[in-house]
Amino acid sequence: GSAIDAMADSGGGGGGGGAGGKRTKDMTPWEFYEHIGSPKLVCAPMVNASELPFRMLTRRYGADLCYTPMFHSRLFSEDAAYRAMAFTTCPEDRPLFVQFCGNEPATLVAAGRHVQDRCDAVDLNLGCPQGIAKRGHYGSFLLEEWDLLRDIVSAMVRELDVPVTVKIRLLPRMEDTLQLCRVLLGAGAKLLTVHGRTREEKKDKVRACRWHEIAQVRAAFPDVPVFANGGIEFYGDIPRCLKATGCDGVMSSEALLENPALFADNKRLLRPAAAAAIEARRRLFAEREAQRDKDTRLTAKKCGNCGKVGVMPRACRKCHAVFYCNKKCYLKHWKSVHKEQCPGKSAACREEEARKRKRTRDAINAAASGAGGAGGAAATDAGGPAREGEVGERRPRRGD
Repeated sequence: GSAIDAMADSGGGGGGGGAGGKRTKDMTPWEFYEHIGSPKLVCAPMVNASELPFRMLTRRYGADLCYTPMFHSRLFSEDAAYRAMAFTTCPEDRPLFVQFCGNEPATLVAAGRHVQDRCDAVDLNLGCPQGIAKRGHYGSFLLEEWDLLRDIVSAMVRELDVPVTVKIRLLPRMEDTLQLCRVLLGAGAKLLTVHGRTREEKKDKVRACRWHEIAQVRAAFPDVPVFANGGIEFYGDIPRCLKATGCDGVMSSEALLENPALFADNKRLLRPAAAAAIEARRRLFAEREAQRDKDTRLTAKKCGNCGKVGVMPRACRKCHAVFYCNKKCYLKHWKSVHKEQCPGKSAACREEEARKRKRTRDAINAAASGAGGAGGAAATDAGGPAREGEVGERRPRRGD
């Protein structure tokens, strides 16, 4: 691809010099970004997925930059067999970032030294949210430990011959995310990748990727390239993400696993069944996106029942024009007022409901009239008014 050609023109990767013999670790962040070809389309680090064959496949269909899977720094630095099994590359596999996880500066430096001559940068993983990362005390479970992260990144920048980059997740508070980025960039990181979700948003708790928060990171640090990660399902999402975030590149993981030709937007390269399934998912996501654009519940609204002002988690499911603070208010307002006034209901629907209510009232009145007539007749047959509990029964006579 164009990025590989640019690498060849500028003298290759690793710690080698670029224009004028300048080492890549001595370049400014933007000089380094241009040196590796100004990549826009990035294959994410994926455990048991982004090995050499998959990386070369994605490069064939448009990937400008690839990451290796996340490697455990202690195992990588101590176990030659693990290194040989986990990390393979070739001259065409460039530009390439090698990613490590860990929590000890010396161990991460030792691991990085084994690969610095065969890659363009070493990346620190601060995004893994899985339970194994919590048990091992690495990945996103280091995001709040700013002093430790400063020591780690500083040591890697000082000791390695290639630039150091970092991949992070958002913290719950935006000001904390920005401060985390200041710590990492102040320690010498040359590029940031930001996943637009928090550590807790995983598996069944995944929510929409917050591109607007990635955009705040991009705007806060104009001197450093920033990649956006998350929210990419189809090729059409890429320009939308770049526009919404202002970032310099887009990283994809799961969508690339489903379609390695994602960056080429070429469905003819897929089996017909796979292409049809992807197109069906694209239409579904487009419909959901249109519905989200119509739904304004995330802005301050007034509850249609109690009048409370704030973010309303519920809306009328027919007209989407009246909002409620909870299910109780929704049901109460629907039964008392909105059921008759909802603009989402057609006139024919309202007329049919009115006819049903009339039929119900007529049936109740008829049943009440019939019960009254039967009681009166029974009392007459018995020779007088029937006492309670003796409706329709004959009074006992002496001698019976």
